[in-house]
Amino acid sequence: AIKKIAERAEEVKEESKKRAQEQEELLRVEEEAIKRAEEQQIIHLQHQLEEEQQRAQQEEEEARIKLQEQQKRLEEEEAKRRVDEEQRTLEQKRLEEEAEAEAKARVAQELELQRTQEEEEEQRQRSLQEEKEAIQRAQENQEQAFPATTITTTASSIAPPEEDEYQQRLRERERRKLEREQQRKEEEEQERLKQLQRQEERRKRLEDRRREQQEQEQQEQARLQQRALEREERRRQRDPSLTTNSDPNPAFAITTTNPTTTAEPAPASSTVILATGPTAPAIPTAPSTSVSVGTGGEDALEDYKTQRERKREEERRRRDEEERKAEEELQQRREARQKKAAELAMKREARKKELDDQISLLENRKREEERLAQLARESEMKRAEEEARRKSERKAYMAQMKELENKYLVSRRVPQVPMPACYKLPLNRLVDSQDNLPSSTDLRDHLLREGKLELEAALYLVETATNIMRKEPTLLWLEAPCYVFGDLHGQFYDLVKMLDLCGGLDSFLTSRFLFMGDYVDRGLFSTEIVFYLLACKIRSPNMVFLMRGNHECRSISAYYNFKVECLCKYGSLELYTKMMECFDALPLAAVVSGKEIGNVICIHGGIGPSIPTLDAIASIDRFKEPDDSGAFCDLLWADPLEDEDAEGLEGEELVQWQNQEFTPNHSRGCSYTYGLKAVSDFLVRNNLALLIRAHSAKKYGYQEHRFGQPPSARKYPACITVFSAPNYCDRYKNLAAYLRIKDDGYELSQMTWTEHPYYLPKFMDAFTYSVPALIENSAKILVTLMDLLAQQDDDEDEDPVLNDKLAKFSLRTTQAMVFSKQIREKTQASIGGSVSSYEKNMEIFERVIQADRKNELRPSSSDVLAKQLSRVKSSPSIVATMAPQLAQKSKKQILEKYVSSNALPKFNAKSKLKHVGNKMYI
Repeated sequence: AIKKIAERAEEVKEESKKRAQEQEELLRVEEEAIKRAEEQQIIHLQHQLEEEQQRAQQEEEEARIKLQEQQKRLEEEEAKRRVDEEQRTLEQKRLEEEAEAEAKARVAQELELQRTQEEEEEQRQRSLQEEKEAIQRAQENQEQAFPATTITTTASSIAPPEEDEYQQRLRERERRKLEREQQRKEEEEQERLKQLQRQEERRKRLEDRRREQQEQEQQEQARLQQRALEREERRRQRDPSLTTNSDPNPAFAITTTNPTTTAEPAPASSTVILATGPTAPAIPTAPSTSVSVGTGGEDALEDYKTQRERKREEERRRRDEEERKAEEELQQRREARQKKAAELAMKREARKKELDDQISLLENRKREEERLAQLARESEMKRAEEEARRKSERKAYMAQMKELENKYLVSRRVPQVPMPACYKLPLNRLVDSQDNLPSSTDLRDHLLREGKLELEAALYLVETATNIMRKEPTLLWLEAPCYVFGDLHGQFYDLVKMLDLCGGLDSFLTSRFLFMGDYVDRGLFSTEIVFYLLACKIRSPNMVFLMRGNHECRSISAYYNFKVECLCKYGSLELYTKMMECFDALPLAAVVSGKEIGNVICIHGGIGPSIPTLDAIASIDRFKEPDDSGAFCDLLWADPLEDEDAEGLEGEELVQWQNQEFTPNHSRGCSYTYGLKAVSDFLVRNNLALLIRAHSAKKYGYQEHRFGQPPSARKYPACITVFSAPNYCDRYKNLAAYLRIKDDGYELSQMTWTEHPYYLPKFMDAFTYSVPALIENSAKILVTLMDLLAQQDDDEDEDPVLNDKLAKFSLRTTQAMVFSKQIREKTQASIGGSVSSYEKNMEIFERVIQADRKNELRPSSSDVLAKQLSRVKSSPSIVATMAPQLAQKSKKQILEKYVSSNALPKFNAKSKLKHVGNKMYI
């Protein structure tokens, strides 16, 4: 029986172990499932947190972008408001002045009316007093004949003057203004109420959203607590000993037939009772059952219980640690949500404040716009009246000018010759009233008729174009198609012909026009070219571009005839000074880009050693007089090596000539000449296709510089010179050319010269021009008379004193005749003739360009001063204008310049400069 009991105990023990292992396996699986669920929950929460953070970042980014947009919009509105405020201030000041003038007028009228009323009242009182005295005297005289009567005279009250129509209109305007103000206030109040309602609805929506978030958090917290309680309950079910610390476990006994055998109480487990007899043993199904049989069984049971307790303690600590971490994470998420809610609340408050500010700003702006609209309506009425008045005045003026032209046209000896414009173009006719821009067509027609501008209109063109070109960069970047023009040199009629060949003013809408400088000097119509190009620039600033040449400076234009032209045609040094400031603002170079041809650089002169890249050009300070050397000077004065210099060179000599980079430019007296290597390196270094320049007269109007290379060596020549002044100086008989840069290349066009009105040299008048011929013929008469006197009879007595005087007089007369002849021949030499033969023209070009080499040199400051002084005596019309400038120099210095000049006759050293009024005499 004991053996059976022991076997049964072993079986029970094994079953208990198996059951315990199964329970442990189930517990482990359940714990892993719980752990995975918790991990998934944590991952889900982390994802939610990351999504919330991303959403918050997106909201912050959107808010920041909106804030930047609002700030930008507010800045624009602020700038507009400032401009409006300035206009409003000016308008308010003007209205105040008008109101003050009206008030003063009303006060004066009221004072006059009051004075008149007072005078009438005094006169009426005086007449009443006289009448009363007369009545009193009559009563005294007839006192006994008539009973006493009382005569009472009451002065008639003066009715207040009736209100005039102006006061009634004022009151009506005030009444309408008050009604509009009341209506506007009601609309603003309704808008404000709607805004408050929208803000309240937005606040309610935010509160509902916050409440839902709080409820979700509470539900999540409750769910976590419920799960924690469930885990605790399951743990207690698995280990009932955890329910209380002092719960005694019931003992169990193993009963056998031997009364001496008893079992020890079983600690911490259910009771298992095994007995022999008819009753079956009771084995309750507990989570764990421990059976101890004998001494060895008790030790094993104790070890097993110890291990179980250790494992449970470790499991309990691990779960407690996980719960603590979960609670900390939950607390952190709660704090993050609270912080985010606080930030959102602050943002809402800031947004609310910003909206309130914007609403107040909009309200103020609306009121201001209404006031400005009223002022604008009033000013528009006044402007319409002023425009109507100006149109009527302009119509009357034009009718008067037309009548004057018809009068002169009828009295002309040669009616087929076009009648020159006999009036100066005013500013109100130059500027188109529709777009407030200069009318290029009217200006072109007026200048073609030899018309001039009023000084106000000329200064308007120069100053407006200067302000436009000051904003342009030193190096322009343009897109093809683009027309490129070279030197013009005051040949206005040839410029008009070239523009007509390009398509006229309509071509400004489709192609760009680039002029590479030298608009003035040598020709007779420099001011016309400048005014016309500046008007085109103002009208089409993105299609017409002007560059600076070497003649657009003070020293060169004063040495040649541009300054004299300004003084003779407009009599104003101010205009010349403003033009020089305009020339200082001209860009120095331009890059034209085509799709296939690439980048083409356009410069007036060329390049130098101080211009390695385009950045060197862009960094030049152009707002000044050009330098004597350096990058600024090279852009205006440099020249390429002539291909004629390479004729006859072969082999190494040709290669050596082509490898020249920069050599001193002796023909100009400054800057450098550049060769093939210099140009090629510059083009490759800056990714350019070719270089286009002006600055040199060419017999065919252009020259493709290949520097001794065959045409097949390069797709495009390294350099092209374009010269757009045909029959240069009315002497060269050369052709003109202009170039059109297209996307796929370029094309050159040529033209001959056109007829133009004639001016005497140096803009002299007919009387001044005739003086040398008059002196020469008078001297011939005197010489003839002297010869007759010398042929008298020999027997007459000779007087040595008289003969000496006659010899001196004859010598002086001959000298005057020779000097006058030189002046006449020099003047006539400057007048070009017409030659029909093309070959003859080319021969003349070669001869003239060799004779004109000295004019290609850059003049020094002493040459410029001597040239200006030489013009004073030959041009009396500019003496009055030049006198203040010359008076600043030393009289002795000016006198020495006059004496040393070959252009004027020698005069007595005792001669002095005298100023009479604004004129200067020698």
